[in-house]
Amino acid sequence: MQKHDSLCVVTLKEYQSKRALAASTTAKLSPREPDFPTVQTAIPGPKSLEYKSELNTIQNAGAVQFFVDFHKSQGNYIADIDGNVLLDFYTMIASIPLGYNHPRLEMALNEPRNRIHFINRPALGSFPPKDWIHRLRAALLQASTTSFNYISSYHEMEFG
Repeated sequence: MQKHDSLCVVTLKEYQSKRALAASTTAKLSPREPDFPTVQTAIPGPKSLEYKSELNTIQNAGAVQFFVDFHKSQGNYIADIDGNVLLDFYTMIASIPLGYNHPRLEMALNEPRNRIHFINRPALGSFPPKDWIHRLRAALLQASTTSFNYISSYHEMEFG
């Protein structure tokens, strides 16, 4: 690596070597996750800017950063509609810690006994479904330590 004032210059060979090392030592969240980001356009790209302009005619689009292609987003990588694939540290406000389109989450979504909960999105603290106690015991409590036998929810903390 060469230094020029405050700028670090890395040769192509050094970059490829570091990229190969990073790819070999980092576990992927999903087998479909890319090895590294790719940037095809400026961000936001031309398609995102066009969509943002159109969206702004029907709602305030000031907070929109870019439009996402959720079908192409995988693991820790978010894809925009312009073909850019970025390492996502934001992960939709941390709501998807397993990453985009995780195969095991897709399997859970396609499971018929889970589908009704995804469709109806119950307020579990107030209106749990009839199989909720069984589901908690079979999933969360089964995976817990032996001394852990109680689950608290936000609802209980707020309204106790």
